[in-house]
Amino acid sequence: MPPPFDMISKMHPPREAWRLKVRVLRLWVVPSFGNHEVPNTMEMILLDEHFVLLLDFQCGKIQATVKKPLLNMFRDHIVEGQVYRMAYFTVVSNHGSYRATSHEFKLVFLHRTTVVAVDEDVIPKTCFNILTVRCALFGNYVNQVNHFLASGYVEQPVVVIQLAKVKFFRGQVGLQNVMYATQILFNHDLPEVVEFRQSIVEQGVNGTQPLFIANEGKVVSLEDDFMRLTRKCTIEELQDNNEEGSFIIFGTIQGIVEDGGWWYSACVCGNGIYPQNGAYYCDFCLKHITNVTPRFKIKITVEDHSGEGIFLLFDREASYLLKKSCADLFTEVQRDASLVCGDTYLPIF
Repeated sequence: MPPPFDMISKMHPPREAWRLKVRVLRLWVVPSFGNHEVPNTMEMILLDEHFVLLLDFQCGKIQATVKKPLLNMFRDHIVEGQVYRMAYFTVVSNHGSYRATSHEFKLVFLHRTTVVAVDEDVIPKTCFNILTVRCALFGNYVNQVNHFLASGYVEQPVVVIQLAKVKFFRGQVGLQNVMYATQILFNHDLPEVVEFRQSIVEQGVNGTQPLFIANEGKVVSLEDDFMRLTRKCTIEELQDNNEEGSFIIFGTIQGIVEDGGWWYSACVCGNGIYPQNGAYYCDFCLKHITNVTPRFKIKITVEDHSGEGIFLLFDREASYLLKKSCADLFTEVQRDASLVCGDTYLPIF
C-alpha cells in the first residue's frame, strides 16, 4: 500500500497527482510590475513531515506559486504557519536568479489543486540554517531595523533573516533582502535563538556589550545604496561577461537604433503576448486576453571609454526618459501620421 502522502524530496515532472501534507513556513504576495496595488503572484515555502527521517530541512522544503488568474481562488484560504493537505500541482524547474529553496523543482498551483487545513504539530513552525555573513537591507526592511533601534534596546540583539539572496560584492559574500519575501526577526523567542545565545555565552562572547550603530543619523537613499552595492563595469567587460546579475555602466546614449520596432503589444500583467486562434494569448496569465496595451522596447547605442554596445530600454526606463507612456506616444504618432498620410502611418525612430 503506498504511503498517504508523497515526499517533497521525491517530487519531479511531469506527474501532477502529488499528495502532500505540509506547513506553510512563509507566504508573501508579489505585486504586479509597475502597479504595486495589484497582486501578481502568491509565493509560499512548504515544509513536509519527512524531514524528520531525512534529518535535512533542505530536502523537505519546496517553493510553490499561485499565479494571478488563481489568486482569488486560494489567497484567502491559505495562511502562513498553518498545516494543509494539498494535492495536484504542476512541477517545474526551479531556476532564476532568486531561488527560495535548494530543491531542483518548484510547484505551480492548478485549477484542480486542492487545499484542506489540518491540525498537525509534527511539522515544525520554523526552519532556519544559521550562517554568519554581512547583510544589506533596502526599503521597508530599513524601517524595521530603525524601529527596533528606536525601541531602546542597546545590547547586541539576535537577528534572524529568512529568505534573503546571496550577493558577491568587492570580493565579499553578503546577503541582500528580497522585496516582499524576506522576513526579519529581532530577539524572537525561538529554540534556534535560545540555542544561539547559549553558544555565544559558552564561547565567551559578551552579549551585553552595547550595540554599535555605524553612520548614525546619516540618511542614505535607495539610489545611493544601489550605486554603492551594485557591481560597476565597462561595456567591454560586460560583453566578455557570462555571469548573470545587475551591473552599472557609466556611458553616453549616442542614438536610437532604427532597425526594428520601438514598441510591443503586452498583456496588462506586463508580459508579451502573441496571436492564437483569432485572439491574443498570454503565457504568464495562461489565458486569452482582450485588454492589450503598447509598451516601449527601444534599442539604443551606448558608448563609454572602452567601446560601444546596443542596449534595450524597456517600458519603465523609456517612460521615465521620455516623460510619457508608450500608449500616449503611440496615440500621438497615429494622430500626426493620419494628418499627413491618411490611413498609412509613418514609422518613428
